[in-house]
Amino acid sequence: VLKQAGHECVMFDQANPDTPNDIIIDQINREQRHLKYLVNAAGTFKPTPFLDHTKADYASYLELNKSFFFITQAVAGNMKRHGGGAIVNTASISGLLGDYAMAAYNASKGAVVNYTRALALECAPTITSPLAQPFETQLSSCRRIWRRRNPRRSQIGAPTVIPRTVRAFSPVARPYTRS
Repeated sequence: VLKQAGHECVMFDQANPDTPNDIIIDQINREQRHLKYLVNAAGTFKPTPFLDHTKADYASYLELNKSFFFITQAVAGNMKRHGGGAIVNTASISGLLGDYAMAAYNASKGAVVNYTRALALECAPTITSPLAQPFETQLSSCRRIWRRRNPRRSQIGAPTVIPRTVRAFSPVARPYTRS
């Protein structure tokens, strides 16, 4: 949707060791163009009972979200220098409600939810920062588990909704929206 509207889009994998965050952040800080939008849609999912989690499991969830914290910081700096923008973070509904065999994941996504609230307060009014959730994952195994364990949650947004959410919170739409 954003590309169709004439916007240049760059996508990268925050968990990929071949694209270290320091290089990405340095590139963002050197960028002279106005970065108008940022969508953080990072996640990994490995159902593990609480008593079976290892330090490495927990660290992997936290490391992924730490990466988008600092990337967001760099992009927000660019947006502030250029007059504003929109940052949309995605998180799982598990950040609000607990799920079985997902304690580390729940904690990580809960951190994203509260981080987004803080970001919205600190960056307003020039940068909007809504939280878009829940979104269905492309991983069919996760989708099956999620639906089986959460039959009461019937409204799940498809990944294609994310670009429309970004446009809804764009600087043009800002007077009509709230974070």
